[in-house]
Amino acid sequence: MMSRMHVPATRPPVAYPLAHSPAHPRPSGMPDPAAAPSGPSACPGATGHPRQADLTRRERDILPYLISGKSNKYISIELSISSRTAEAHRANILRKMGVRSTMELACRMCPHRQARE
Repeated sequence: MMSRMHVPATRPPVAYPLAHSPAHPRPSGMPDPAAAPSGPSACPGATGHPRQADLTRRERDILPYLISGKSNKYISIELSISSRTAEAHRANILRKMGVRSTMELACRMCPHRQARE
C-alpha cells in the first residue's frame, strides 16, 4: 500500500513593517526608540532606579517594552533586531537589575513603589 504524504498548504509570507508610517502607526503607549531620549527618563514610570545606570543604551531602549509585557518577538520587530538579540538583552537586563522575571522588574520600576521607599 502506498502512503500518502501530507503537503502543507502554502501561506503568503507575512510582511512586518520595519518603520512606522501613517499606514502602520506605532501602537499607543509605546515610545519611538529613535526619537525618545535614552536614560532613566526614557522609561515611562521610571524615576531613575539605582541599577538602571548599569544598563547599556540599547538595554534602556528595550526596558519600556519589557515593563509593558511585550514579547521578545514583538521587541525584535519593533526595534529591527533579531529575536535572539532581544532575548539576550532581556536576560542581561534581568541580571543587571537583580530580578528573576519581567513582572518583578515592572514592580521594581513602579513609581508608586519608589515613592514609598
